[in-house]
Amino acid sequence: MIFGKAVCYGGWSNNRLFCIIYGIFSKIPASFISTGTPVSGREWIFIMKRIEFFMAMEPPTVTHQEKAVRVVKGKPVFYEPARLSEARAKLKAHLCKFHPQEPLVGPVRLEVKWMFPASGKHRDGDWRDTRPDTDNLQKLLKDVMTTLGFWKDDAQVCLETVKKVWAAHPGIYILAQELES
Repeated sequence: MIFGKAVCYGGWSNNRLFCIIYGIFSKIPASFISTGTPVSGREWIFIMKRIEFFMAMEPPTVTHQEKAVRVVKGKPVFYEPARLSEARAKLKAHLCKFHPQEPLVGPVRLEVKWMFPASGKHRDGDWRDTRPDTDNLQKLLKDVMTTLGFWKDDAQVCLETVKKVWAAHPGIYILAQELES
């Protein structure tokens, strides 16, 4: 997670802001910047709250939709089948390495790229237009991220981009960033 202060002296070039962060010259995409406070002249201090990482893994294909029901004493009881519990545990094991010390606050942008192993007729970068549905994949992922404290409530996610592709290097890319309120 980036919680940094940047004193920026240059300006904008190709939608990038040239900044000095902790004495290191950097180019920061404009979309990374959540707030700015003028200091003097052309100097600005920016606070960036962003979590970005890639989890190298074969993404689970079981989704939150696959909860099951059984009847106990004439009443329906919902439960997670073993496959769904395993998928939840797999996501939790990978995500726990990246959970923040403090949850993101306010509105959040979430970008996720599901990269499934390419094989046969599927080439690296081709869209995966088969099951599972992205909305069902996202539900399980956001539930686990909420449990691990990425945010207090997944209702905070106000801007969401989801991609599902075939890839030579399977995994899940995640970017979560606070938005200006």
